[in-house]
Amino acid sequence: MIKNSFHNSFWNFGCSRCIRPRIESRGFLFKHLDINKTGAQLLEENSLSVLLGVIIMIGFAVGIGLWFRNAAINSENEASVNTLEAIKAKIENLKDGQSNKFVFQGFVAEKTWYIVGYSKKDERPDKCFFESCICISPQPTIESCQSEGYYETFEVEEIETKEIIEFTHGKNFFPKIEEKKFITIPKNLYLLEINKTENKIAIDRHTQEKEIDPPLEIT
Repeated sequence: MIKNSFHNSFWNFGCSRCIRPRIESRGFLFKHLDINKTGAQLLEENSLSVLLGVIIMIGFAVGIGLWFRNAAINSENEASVNTLEAIKAKIENLKDGQSNKFVFQGFVAEKTWYIVGYSKKDERPDKCFFESCICISPQPTIESCQSEGYYETFEVEEIETKEIIEFTHGKNFFPKIEEKKFITIPKNLYLLEINKTENKIAIDRHTQEKEIDPPLEIT
């Protein structure tokens, strides 16, 4: 009995000393794996957070850019409509046979806008139907007026728009004159001369530009 108990106690004591380090080493290994796993998860979560933040910032920047662009376009459209309404009001205030000069406010725009008159006898935008009309559009063409321009019709046979450009060159007494069948809307104040008769409306703008000397040729 004493031998057996001594043997058993020795076995228990020896086994406990042998097995415990193995169990503890396994526990350390599991804890180490858990720490690595947690670190990988944190790294993955942080990467996703950074990526999501970048996407949100890009979306916000694009949204702000689109908002400013739309605001600028709306401002151009509103300024064009206001210009057309102002021209119509000046024309209606004139009696047949009268003419006068009026100051108009230009506007800043991404594109240059133009004032174009179309007579009944001319090829004109479909939106004018069978009437003479005045159109303001980003290009001085029928297509531009039809697709993206603003117009007003008038009960006259003919509407004429004309921009007269006087090119000055030094002390030249006879400046060069160039005429266009449309009027360019500048960014600042400009002067229009409106002449109204029973059957015709004429709108002219006179401008001066300095002619640039051609470069000297070196031989």
